[in-house]
This record gives sequence, C-alpha cells and structure tokens, in this order.
Amino acid sequence: MENIRIFIINHKKLIIILLITIILITIFLVSLFLFNTSSAPPPEVKTTPFPFQPNGDFRPFDKLTNLTPTMPFTGADDAANEKYMQKHPELTTEAELKAKLPIETDDFTLDYSYPEDKFTVTFKQPGIVSQKIFEDWMESMDLGDKNRFIFLN
Repeated sequence: MENIRIFIINHKKLIIILLITIILITIFLVSLFLFNTSSAPPPEVKTTPFPFQPNGDFRPFDKLTNLTPTMPFTGADDAANEKYMQKHPELTTEAELKAKLPIETDDFTLDYSYPEDKFTVTFKQPGIVSQKIFEDWMESMDLGDKNRFIFLN
C-alpha cells in the first residue's frame, strides 16, 4: 500500500494526463454513437396540398359533408327590400343612375366616386351656364339632394 502511495506521488503528472486522455476518448466515442451520420441521403417525402387520385384527378371537396351555407338569416328578403325601396325612392333612382354611369354630355360628365360614396360632376366649361344645365338635368332625373354630388371644374 505504501508503494502505491509513493508511485502516485512520484508520477502525479502522468496519472493526470492518463485520466484526461481517458475522459477525452470516452467523450469522442459517445459523440460518435449519438450523432451517427450515414452517407445515404434521407428519403424524399412528397407532400401534396390536397387529396388527389393516382390518375391525376384532383378532388379536394369529396369529403365535405355539409354543403349548406352557415351565414345567419338577417331578416331581409325581397318583400322587405321592396318595402324599404318604396319608403326611400331616391335610392332606387341612384341605383338606376349608377348603372348608367359614366354619363357624358356637352356640358358635364357624371361619374361615381366609391371612396367618397358620392357622384362626381365635372363641368367641361367653367361658369354658371354648365351648372344651370346640370341642375335642370338633376331635377328632370328627380335627384334633389345636392349633398350626394361632388362638383369639380
């Protein structure tokens, strides 16, 4: 026992080097087993965004079971719309006018601005004459509300 103690004291540096070498070899071997990389490439996986048949016939909606709309009923139907339009005849006139746009005459051009939600009137000749002609036309079309129009020169 005394001989071993003397050997350890005399060869302390050698023992430390041997222990460090054993630890490094152990770490190296463990890393080889844990991170084993093979030279074969990984298998290629083909994904498709929706189901398809082998013959190339795409049918993504085959498995749908409920094809009814899920929107709630708002209570508005054709009869209610007709009743509302009878109470507000100016909306019917505006809808008919929108369908005819753009309207171009010798004195003005009428169009609709969706961002502004108003009709735009561009006068071809500045002055009261073009404005008067448009106002007469507006009255003949039963478009009494001037707030629905943007006037441009």
